Amino acid sequence: MELTKLQIQQINNFLEAIGIEYMDIRFEMVDHIASELEDTIENLDEFFEDNRLHTPFLKYMMSKKESYKKKYDRIVKRKFWSDSISILKDVLIQTFKPLNALVLSLIATGIFFSLTLENNYIMYFLATIAMGYSAYYLIATKKFMKTYGKLKIIQSYNLTASIVSNVALQVYIIFYLRIPNDDLITFLINPLLITFLVYFPFGSSLMAQMENIENKYKQIIQ
Repeated sequence: MELTKLQIQQINNFLEAIGIEYMDIRFEMVDHIASELEDTIENLDEFFEDNRLHTPFLKYMMSKKESYKKKYDRIVKRKFWSDSISILKDVLIQTFKPLNALVLSLIATGIFFSLTLENNYIMYFLATIAMGYSAYYLIATKKFMKTYGKLKIIQSYNLTASIVSNVALQVYIIFYLRIPNDDLITFLINPLLITFLVYFPFGSSLMAQMENIENKYKQIIQ
């Protein structure tokens, strides 16, 4: 006997209520639990019959609550590493695409000269480009992020980019301290450009993968 859509939704609602946040992981767990119930429960209608706190389904799920949460935590950790490796591979591919490589080279060159020259006009120009791209990225991904932002793969993009960006900024600070330059504006704007160097290939990778992600997970969102 198969579960109805309403019964499957009850499983989903319970998992969401206990903190199973990421929609793609929750979908996998719902599918597993549904199969388990279909194989072990003879009368599913009676099992799901609403008797408030005495509902067999609720009692069953509460008895499994801690094991579900532990399983979820294990899956999150495993998926973070597997997603990060996949993301970094694609970011590397995006970095060496001709147009992307040209943009990144120009920004990196500009940062170098902004650290060694007193003229900051190049830096201002590059900062404008960086902010313009950021605005374009936000507009291009706004609808997608609103719909698919709670997928683990999207969170992995954000977290991996943040880690790489923080490492790059730490390297910049150490490098900057060795340069006899007291220009506060240069010190403040260059982190923006360095962050752009990191987020540009990550953003390019995500935009290139949006259609694949939509095709893979659209059934979860419906």
